[in-house]
Amino acid sequence: MSFIVNSDVLVMDVPKRGTSSLIEAITRKRMSLVHLGQHLPVDCKTCKHAIVLHRHPAAWLRSLWCYRRSKAFNWRSEWHVEHELIECFGRERLQSFDFFCEAVTYREQWADDFDRSFTGAIRSDAHVVRTESLIDDFEAALRACGYADTFERLPAANVSRDVPDFPDGFEEALHALNRDLYHRMNYDVKVTGQIE
Repeated sequence: MSFIVNSDVLVMDVPKRGTSSLIEAITRKRMSLVHLGQHLPVDCKTCKHAIVLHRHPAAWLRSLWCYRRSKAFNWRSEWHVEHELIECFGRERLQSFDFFCEAVTYREQWADDFDRSFTGAIRSDAHVVRTESLIDDFEAALRACGYADTFERLPAANVSRDVPDFPDGFEEALHALNRDLYHRMNYDVKVTGQIE
């Protein structure tokens, strides 16, 4: 869920990127926070500053699958890119993590398309906050926006307890299909030490 902080900082969110932890930290600081819902209203794109949340693609997809499994794969039809997977492969087959991994590598840029379905085109001046260094990156982004707040380190929210291993070759295949994204975000091919 995307939101606006202190009336002029737009935080563009995609599910399973650490938003719950970030919102809790912001709330504890008593900063103003306006929730925007799943998709951005056009007028919110005119905020003075923008922050986009990002996460290692393989770690994010595994976390998304764990979350969806806990919801019995009742994926929302308005999540178009996920709905595309259901139409192509069916809910039942997607309950297997190995099959889900195969499905998301069926075409290039699936991860980027999922992001764009929530955020639209990312503003070129947006500050990037990576889930792997959530609070540090958020503080740095806010400093660049003219704020000097510091935030309490909080335990990650909504952490999956039963995390499956990646199928052989999946991380490499995902990297091959999303090279620009990995390069742009400076992510390694393999997931190491990621919070799920």
